[in-house]
Amino acid sequence: MKKILLLLFLLPLFQSCMECGPQRELTFSLSINVADNKLNKITALGALNNDAFVNLRDSITTEFRDYREFQLPISLNADQTTYIFDFENRTDTLTLSYERLFYHQEGCGFVVDVDDVQGKSTFSYLHVTAIPFVGESKGWGGHQGGIFVSAAL
Repeated sequence: MKKILLLLFLLPLFQSCMECGPQRELTFSLSINVADNKLNKITALGALNNDAFVNLRDSITTEFRDYREFQLPISLNADQTTYIFDFENRTDTLTLSYERLFYHQEGCGFVVDVDDVQGKSTFSYLHVTAIPFVGESKGWGGHQGGIFVSAAL
């Protein structure tokens, strides 16, 4: 009897369900090796409001000696967003291009997602990985969708 109850308890953990994506503005994770360069500010070209970048300390999710990780918003008003990174002794740009997707998903309602994400930058190293925000979630790990960017000066 205990085995049957345990099985009934664990069974839902192995079933799949739909991850409906974020219920807010889409963001991307930026991991950047800044070496010893102090980052003064980040701005987004064409942004109606750059308040999201004013207090950089609030957007830093991880901070190590030469490494910073940020959660930055992407524009859903255009098919690309360009960011300007103003360091103490240099300025770099990062442009993310993407296809905006707005559609109805059974079990979710209307969702927003992005596809075909590309990156261009003046950074010496750039790697972009994109996993749809909306997708099927299975088992323990779940669906980990999003845009992940690694960069180095």
